[in-house]
Amino acid sequence: SEQEFQELRNYTCLKLAWNVNVDINKLYDEYFRDVYGPAGKTIQEYFNILQERAKVPNVHMHLYSGLEAGYIDENFIKRSVELFFKAVEEVKDDDIFLKRVRRARLSIDYLVLLKPPEFVMKLGILSPKDLKSKLETLNRFKKAIKEFGADKWGEDIPMKRFVHYCDEIYKVHSFEGLLEMAPIIMKMVN
Repeated sequence: SEQEFQELRNYTCLKLAWNVNVDINKLYDEYFRDVYGPAGKTIQEYFNILQERAKVPNVHMHLYSGLEAGYIDENFIKRSVELFFKAVEEVKDDDIFLKRVRRARLSIDYLVLLKPPEFVMKLGILSPKDLKSKLETLNRFKKAIKEFGADKWGEDIPMKRFVHYCDEIYKVHSFEGLLEMAPIIMKMVN
């Protein structure tokens, strides 16, 4: 599996190997412009807010940390989702740049799906809040993991387990269905 912005790290290391005095900011500008085209500045803004999250005092992300570590908060996710919708719009007419933006978007779609949903109950039917949006994200995520070969969830866990989990969570449940899924739902209901 690949890490987010792995190519940028490789690009930066190679450029620094040739010239240790290179201006990193100019290097980043060049990279984002060349790789993401018209969406370069938008993806670079996402990269910058991601870097800012790493500077938050007393918040530490470790290898096995989850969302509870505080590194990723609701504002970060919301802003990132907005930036990726904007980036897709900026490159919608260019298949090469669009594919790159869609690949970069995988991590944010994953975060949106990973974040435990809130549920609402109406007339004996339990469903996740913002179900339509979650299903759009899930369908986009399924398509992208297939296209980009993201077949692992964690080290050795097949991605299909995460997708199955999402398929079960992001659907409307009858009250009887709630009883069947109670152990999972109880962790998520506020």
